[in-house]
Amino acid sequence: MSAETAPAVAVTTSTGTWCGELTRGSGAPALTVQGRTVDFPVTDVVAVVPVAGCASS
Repeated sequence: MSAETAPAVAVTTSTGTWCGELTRGSGAPALTVQGRTVDFPVTDVVAVVPVAGCASS
């Protein structure tokens, strides 16, 4: 793993599952998913699982 690439995680919330790299959002944790930032409230998180990579769809 290079220093430039953060490990991928799958985050499951009450509204769905996203796979991406953890990043800072606007006051909440966030994932970078296919170039977009997805913020999610910590209270909605059901699970966070490290993954080898994310499938593109």
